[in-house]
Parts: sequence; structure tokens; C-alpha cells
Amino acid sequence: MTGIGGFFEIEKDLRRPEDCHPGARALSSGRGAFRAVLEWVKPQHVLVPFYTCDALLQPLRLLRIPFSFYELDATLSPREDLALAHGEYAVVINYFGLKSQEIFNLAKHWGRQVIIDNTQSFFDGRAGEAYSFNSARKFFGVPDGSFLYAPEPLALDPPENTDISMEHLLKRAAGDLPGAHQAFQAAEDRVNSEVKGMSRHSQDTLRRIPHHFARERRRLNFAQYELAFTETNTFPARLSPGAVPFCYPLMPQMKIDRRLLHAEGIFVPTFWPELAKRKETGFDFERRLARDLLPLPLDHRYGPDDIGRVIEVVGSFLTPGQHSPLGSVSDWRL
Repeated sequence: MTGIGGFFEIEKDLRRPEDCHPGARALSSGRGAFRAVLEWVKPQHVLVPFYTCDALLQPLRLLRIPFSFYELDATLSPREDLALAHGEYAVVINYFGLKSQEIFNLAKHWGRQVIIDNTQSFFDGRAGEAYSFNSARKFFGVPDGSFLYAPEPLALDPPENTDISMEHLLKRAAGDLPGAHQAFQAAEDRVNSEVKGMSRHSQDTLRRIPHHFARERRRLNFAQYELAFTETNTFPARLSPGAVPFCYPLMPQMKIDRRLLHAEGIFVPTFWPELAKRKETGFDFERRLARDLLPLPLDHRYGPDDIGRVIEVVGSFLTPGQHSPLGSVSDWRL
């Protein structure tokens, strides 16, 4: 069983080279790109959405930069207007690849005081005068990779990232899911916020991936989910023209134990379980989102039959009497 969802196997369908992010700096990881921006702008204070992973907070803590959390509304937009003082910056996240237009408007308004986290929106490029970075590992079968956009040339000359492992990519391609999962966790543990250049392997692979196909397949898969779940999804998941989704965010009225999906070979991650352990009060909506939202897989590996299978399995657990209380989060995380 190869399974649907979870981390990637090594990319096989490679074409003639073409640049996917011309004009961007090719670095090894999103958190390393974020750290490079922080070291460049030297902010006095940073606003960060509470609904984010601890990996994004790592560079802030390492550099001892003061930060505070802000709340989101039901559409994952800032609940209140961002009022940025001099020397203050705001991180805005392109959640699920569905917030591009709104974030572009924020970037037009606040300019260089905005840092865009596009780790869930790989195909978005430069946004006005804002800083932005993405993550290749979340979209393709590569061991590292992030493209950083900045409004001015950054004085960066980082060494190439040579500390990469492709064991999990190869094992998953070979169908060894247990071995691949173990290797994936080991590879994830090695990722840090050190500023390094993207590995040569990832740069070459990313240039040869059929990006147009990957974009269109994601959009088509999203549309298939939308047709099936519009009536039962309590989250406003809408795909704007040109947007390339990261997943289909499903917030069903009934809670579904991820272990039930895992048992069916469908691996649905949790964004982000660490929210439950944070000591800050409030942020009830964000904590519920982290606990209950199901990011259904839709990447370029899957076609209509695969998405149809996910719809069938998920739909079966939405039938009264066939679901169980939400249990522990799945280890198949991104």
C-alpha cells in the first residue's frame, strides 16, 4: 500500500529545466529564510498569528526578538487591523494557499513591514515591497528548499546545504511506509533555522518538475473536494482564480479520528498540535482549528480516482453512528 497523503516520495516525472522562481534567493528551508529576513531588518517587535507552528517561532527565539501573537477570524484573516509602529513587523501566513489576494493587499498597505509565510503557497512569488518565503519540501519530493523574495538585494553568501537525506523519499517510492516514516522523522529533526543555500539536488529537481501540471492538478483536486463537501464543510474553503491550494481544509460538524483515516491508508496531518501546549490564554478558535481541521491531500501525485477514494472514506465517517471521538493526532505530519 502506498497510501494517500503525508510526505512525498522522490520525484520521477522530470522534464527539461526551467526556473520556477526567477529573482528569488534559493535557500535550504523556510525557517532559515525567515531568519535571514530577521537578521537583515532587525525588528524591534514582531506580530505573529497564534495559529502557526513552533518552527516559525524558532528563529525569533534564537535571535531573542520580542514577539506577540495576534488573533484570527473565522476566515483566517487578522481579527483586528494590524497597526504597525516604526520598527515593528507582522508575519502573515497564506493559509492553505487560499489567502493570496488578501495578503497581497496587506503587503501593498504595509510594504516592507510585512513578512509573508508562503510555506503553504509554493507558487506565489513577489508581493510588492514585502518579504516572503516558501517551502519546497511541503510541495514536492525534495530534501530541502525555500525561495526568498525581498524588496532589496540581501547581503547573503550562505554555504550550500550538504546535510541532506533522501532516504525517506526513496523508501516511500519503494513502498516501505514504516521505514520511510522513520527516516522522514529523522530528516525533519535535522532541519533548523541556519541560513544555508539550497542543495544542488533540490535546485536541479525543482527546475525539472512540470510545474504547470502540478498547479492544475491541485486546482482540479480541490474542485472535486469542494463539490463533495461544500454542504458539510463549516470552514469557508474557496479557491480564487489563480490560487494554487496546499490542501482542502475540511472542518466537518462531526469529529473524525485521524487514526480511522490512517487505517484506511489516508494520511491527514495536524496543523499544529503544539498549540494545545502553549500557555497563552484565549485563542480558542485557533486551538479548535488545530484540533479538528482535516487538511485533505490534493497534490500532483493524485488524480480523480485517488481523490474519490478520500471522499468516499471521509464521507463514510460523516454518517451518524460511524464516527468515534477525536483521538490522538496522527504521526503523519507535514
